[in-house]
Parts: sequence; structure tokens; C-alpha cells
Amino acid sequence: MKLVILAGGKGTRLGLKHIPKPMARINGFPILEWQIRLAYRFGIKDIIILSGHLAEVIFNYFGDGSKWGLRISHVIEPFPLGTAGALKMLEHLIDNTFFVFYGDTFLDIDLNRMLEFHTVHSKPLATILIHPNDHPCDSDLVEVENGSNEVINFLPKPHALGSFHQNLVNAALYIFEPSIFQHISFNIQADLGKHTLPAIIAAKIPIFAYKTTEYIKDIGTKERLASVSFDIISGKVAARNSGNAPRAIFLDFDSLFINNLSSDNSMLNSHFFDLFAEAVKTINNSNFLLFLTIFESSNIKKVFLFKSKIIKKVDFELGIRNAFFDDIFDFSKNKNISKKNNISHEKRTRKNHNCNAIRMFLEISKQFNINLHNSWIITNSLNILYLGKSTACLTASAGNIKFDNCNITSTCVIDAIQRIISFR
Repeated sequence: MKLVILAGGKGTRLGLKHIPKPMARINGFPILEWQIRLAYRFGIKDIIILSGHLAEVIFNYFGDGSKWGLRISHVIEPFPLGTAGALKMLEHLIDNTFFVFYGDTFLDIDLNRMLEFHTVHSKPLATILIHPNDHPCDSDLVEVENGSNEVINFLPKPHALGSFHQNLVNAALYIFEPSIFQHISFNIQADLGKHTLPAIIAAKIPIFAYKTTEYIKDIGTKERLASVSFDIISGKVAARNSGNAPRAIFLDFDSLFINNLSSDNSMLNSHFFDLFAEAVKTINNSNFLLFLTIFESSNIKKVFLFKSKIIKKVDFELGIRNAFFDDIFDFSKNKNISKKNNISHEKRTRKNHNCNAIRMFLEISKQFNINLHNSWIITNSLNILYLGKSTACLTASAGNIKFDNCNITSTCVIDAIQRIISFR
């Protein structure tokens, strides 16, 4: 399998003058070297570096790749063609499924798992990696159909004021089939995320989104470059790797938002989000993943739509404050409930719902390889505290409710988060 690295960035915001952006160093090594080492780790040894600005710096450093046990080819765009236009230059060199990295991105991703996702979905024309980040307002966002992982819209920056979009960012890591070249014009400047992929969606050709909690960050500013360096040293990058069984905090949505809302939603004001975002950022900066979870079921359409609206608002408000959930899960789905064995419908519904929620919770934990014994559930619901104990999770009650063997009892979600981060 081939890997294409688009390495034409200038690094203006980084203040670079004598090297191109992909050669900016992180802890002693150029970003490009971190990328090719990752590729080698997953058995990808045939790499094409597509460069432009100061291309000779890249060629002189990497040569033919033999130093790293790789075969590296270099292609130089004659003038700025954009990510899609530059990729079109490689059409005659690629005849099978291939990866595309952007050269200004630091990543520690399980490429085999992403490739498996691409294969399971019948090798669509494109699979894109999406994730939440701490600056969605100046990022290209993606809208995904719930349940199918199919991309239904691309939302390029800048975003309209007052628009609420889920924090799902196009991370600029792709798996393409060679047929992608049929959708790119030769010698025409075009961008993959802004032009090519939206046009493919408009043509009703399916593109799928692979969502990950693993580490990926663009280094477009000096602050982000320094942040990546710190995250490597602190162990945050390694902690997010799915192969290392990351820890997680599961934040119960209903008991912490819906059950505490006043009729006019006055709780969800700017002051609340300022406090809540600061607490969430302590998790984002730690070695924990953070999942917003919906456990309580509702068969009332009005309530369901209300929940959806609140979730979008919470996700958006966190994003503009540089905080985020790693993912949002709905464990409340409950199907095929019937009256049996003289058990009341209400009790049967509750029992089936609890079993279904536990099953889905365990499936998600397995999917992300979560270390449940060192993970937490925050809630003020007794049912969900019992669920936590039954799945070996640590539990934190947010509301001073009485529950035997609860690991932490706190007054509110923010207090619970602070206690968990400092818990030993």
C-alpha cells in the first residue's frame, strides 16, 4: 500500500523562512519524519512526498528513504495546485487503495483499524478521518448521518454566526480508491476538503467517516506546535493510543442536564458554560478520554428533539471555549419490548433498557479498548450508578445522592470532575 504526503505548506504563521512547514521540528524531529515512522510501524513502506515550497529541503533530508527502510519518491508541483490539484499529478503512479496525510499534521493513529473500517464499508471511494478538536470554529467540519457513518455534508470554515454544528472536524487524513482521480481536473487548482469531496457528496457517491479518539493535531500555529511537543512529553499522545487501553470519563447527559434544567433553560447560560468548559478542559488536558452519554430512554418525540437541541448547544458552547467531548453516545435505544411472564410492562421496559444500555456500553468500551477498571461514570442517577458498578467502572455521584460503595460523592458535575482528576 502507498502513502501520499501532501507537503507543500509554507509555515507562514510559524514564522518559517528557510524550511517548509512539514519540516518544522517537534522534539528534535521534523513532522514528516514522525509521519513516515508511523507509516513504517504499520507496514507502509512505499511513500510519495508531494512538495512545492522549498522542496529541496525535504529531498535533501529524506532522499530515497533507505535510511528508514522505506522507498520514498518525490514529486514537485510546478505551481500551487491545492491539495486536490497536486494529488492529480500522481494518477499514473497509483493503482490501488492508498492513504493521504497532510504534511502539517502530527498523528498517532492505528492505521490498520482505519483501513479495516474502510474495507468493512466495501471500500468506498473515500474514507475520511474525523475527530473533535479544541478549535472547531476555525476548522472544516463534517456532518455525518447517525448510525451509518456516511458523510452527508462538508461545512468549510468560516462558519456562520449563530450556527450550531457538532464538533466533528475533517482531520485531513484520507483513504482513497484510485477512482478518486476521476473527480479531479488536471492542472486546475482545487482543494480536497472544499471542492473535490463536497462535489462527490453532491453527486450522491458515498463517502464514509472514521471517527477516532486517538491523537491527531495540525500544527498551524506556534501554540499548537508547542502543545504537541508537551503532549508527547507528558504521555498524553501515548495514552490516547487505542493499543494502550485508555481511561475514560463517561458523563451522564440526562441526569446532569435535562433533569436540572429550569423551564426556560436559564441554567444553560454563558456563566455556566464558562465554568463547565474549564472543567472539561482539565479532562482534555489529562490522559482521560471524555464521553457524553445518554442512558435514559424517551419515547416522546418532543423530548427527544429537545435533547438533540441541547446536545448541539452544549457541544457548540464547549467548542468556542476550546473544550470538547471525545464522542457522544446514546445508550437509551430500546427495541422490541413486550409483556411477558407476568412482569409489568413498566418493569419489563426498565429491565430491558438497563440490559440494552449495559450491552451497548460494553460494546463501545470494547470498540475504543477502554480500561474500564480505571474509568469513571459521573451521574446523579441510582440506576446508572448501579450500571457503573456492574461494568467494573469507578463511580462519581454528582448531587450528594446516597449510594453504597460510590468512589466519589460530590455536589455537582464540576466538583466531580475536579475530584476525579485529583483522585489517587
